[in-house]
Amino acid sequence: MERGSASGREERSLRDRLNAVPDPVALLEGIFANAPLALQIFDRTGRSILTNGAFLALFGSEPPASYSVLDDEIARRSGIQGLIERAFRGETITVPTTWYDPRLLGNEEVTHGNLVAIQATFFALWDSEGAVGHVAAVFKDLTAEMHARDLLEAERDLMTLIIEQSGDGIVVASQDGVIGMFNPAAARQHGVQKLSVTPDEWGRVYGLFTEQGDPLPLTSTPLYRALHGEKIEGERWRVRRPDGTVRTLSGTASPLTRPDGTRAGAVLTTRDETDRIAGEQERAELLARERATRADAERANRAKDEFLAMLGHELRNPLAPIRTALDLLDLRSTDAPSRELQVIRRQVDHLTRLVDDLLDVSRITGGKIELRRRSVAIDSVLQRAVEMASPMLEQRRQRLTVDVAPADRIVVSGDADRLAQVFSNLLTNASKFSPAEATIALRACRSGAEIVI
Repeated sequence: MERGSASGREERSLRDRLNAVPDPVALLEGIFANAPLALQIFDRTGRSILTNGAFLALFGSEPPASYSVLDDEIARRSGIQGLIERAFRGETITVPTTWYDPRLLGNEEVTHGNLVAIQATFFALWDSEGAVGHVAAVFKDLTAEMHARDLLEAERDLMTLIIEQSGDGIVVASQDGVIGMFNPAAARQHGVQKLSVTPDEWGRVYGLFTEQGDPLPLTSTPLYRALHGEKIEGERWRVRRPDGTVRTLSGTASPLTRPDGTRAGAVLTTRDETDRIAGEQERAELLARERATRADAERANRAKDEFLAMLGHELRNPLAPIRTALDLLDLRSTDAPSRELQVIRRQVDHLTRLVDDLLDVSRITGGKIELRRRSVAIDSVLQRAVEMASPMLEQRRQRLTVDVAPADRIVVSGDADRLAQVFSNLLTNASKFSPAEATIALRACRSGAEIVI
């Protein structure tokens, strides 16, 4: 390609003006050396013959002597080699922004360099014969802009992932109320995925109702209120989906404001509360049933205790005259009591103990039993227990051996009657669960600070 006549006239005019300068070469050298943009001059074969200080600062090194821009591996991989070749045919070419690191030139050995994002413009320098004699390149450093763009894209991609994968629904409306964002969670909650819906269609399209089941007025919807400047928190409403299912949603809505203070719209975040509310209701019902069951059990227990107390007193009343009659029979008879009378007395004593036990159960469950603590010799307690258990031992023809330490060695603080009753029950159980005519042993001794029975 040859340069045009207009370009030739401009060069002659510039040459004339330069000739008027006292030292034009020094002027051009100063401009080239101190230019703030990276400059590089190539000969017609693509060899680099001249670079300035800004070029060295940008790329971090001079190209090797064997380097040719027409055989640049990075340019070839980036798809801009053809554009550069057109500049050597006389065109002015601006190549797209490209990441460039001279250390990655596979066909050249470059040990020093910088990774930079550049935008380059290549243009021909014509010789006196009107042919391309050299090619100049001007490089603009866009590294900071590219990093900022990459960071912005990464943030945008991350925000997109957050919105798409959020478990909460996210709905965004422009300031005129048109829905512009409806993320997958919101679509699942409402059962629809529809955008560009205007406010007068919100209720119908998204199935909005109050918690009481009435249609939700537009002016009561959180998103509409946020569009008018309100910040809404913890609102709750219902959604009737196209398949007929009803979900309860809660949400927070906020106005969106630009840096200059003007409104850009509003955002609504929603959460499906249906399962949580159902779980709370179920727990409340279980708790109510448990409380009712407990109250019924307590009432039944109180009724049982009252019945036992009444039964104990009612049974004790006829026992007293029976015991008195037995005592009178003993006083009137000079002979030894007959076997029949002995049996009657033992059974009366046994029945009396059962009635006492029944009354004790009633007192214990009612919290009315009282312990009368005092110093008690354990041998006297055990003696009373043996007397109380003797009728059953005799009836089963069982032998009881008793080995109790001297009274002055074993003294305890306790209720003598209750202790005797406890040991009597133990002896009675031993008799009940031992074979007839068996031997039952009762021993009591001190072991350090404890008494072992």
